[in-house]
Amino acid sequence: MRNANAGRARTIVVKFLRFKDRVNIINKYRSLKLWENDNIYLNEDYSEKTLRIRKELFKQVKVLRAQGKYAKVNYNQLITNQASNFL
Repeated sequence: MRNANAGRARTIVVKFLRFKDRVNIINKYRSLKLWENDNIYLNEDYSEKTLRIRKELFKQVKVLRAQGKYAKVNYNQLITNQASNFL
């Protein structure tokens, strides 16, 4: 019997005990630019609730940027030139 995923990279899920370890790994990944030469991808696994919140925040970011304003999403908050907006 053939494996349907033969030839595809396997997904590996990693859980860290300390937030600091997670941040260090993400920063090292970005500094080494592993995504340029290899098929190594790093994604964060957010809950469905957080994904819904982020989706709405990214819609707001798009509108604000179209108006020429500074806006970004940091985890589940909207960062603008004004105060942070939490959902």
